[in-house]
Amino acid sequence: MKNLQIIPDFHKQEAVVKVAFAFDNELIPLGKVQKGVRWCQTFRSFYFRKKEFQLNVFYKVLKKL
Repeated sequence: MKNLQIIPDFHKQEAVVKVAFAFDNELIPLGKVQKGVRWCQTFRSFYFRKKEFQLNVFYKVLKKL
């Protein structure tokens, strides 16, 4: 498994779940297949709105990569 961190944070005063990892061409497609994922240039990482984040669905998609 790749080194990936799921970090609670705030973006524009909204609770989010930040997905942080070192640049990796295998993990970048994560941004294209996960429903509700967004990119934040400030964080330099992908994030989900906390109320939309589903950990089980997130891991199922990661297993396919």
